[in-house]
Amino acid sequence: MKICQDRELGGSIPPLHTKKTKIRNIIMSDDKNKKGYQDKSKINTKEKYEMDYWKKELNVSSQQITGAVKATGSNSVKKIKEYLKNKK
Repeated sequence: MKICQDRELGGSIPPLHTKKTKIRNIIMSDDKNKKGYQDKSKINTKEKYEMDYWKKELNVSSQQITGAVKATGSNSVKKIKEYLKNKK
């Protein structure tokens, strides 16, 4: 570990950031244990369980959902619903 030399502090102190610093308890946006607002407002087309849910909820195929995401440039449920509604 590198040591910072600071005369005013009277000695050696470890730096705040090193390559070996471990970051703990990071909440990822796709944390399957976290079922909050974020998960309800977005469609993750790469997760099978989400696609299965939204296919059933919107009564469309996975291809239609993927196409809507590409056409709108967004994975927002609101925008996808609006796009699919106008498409019918």
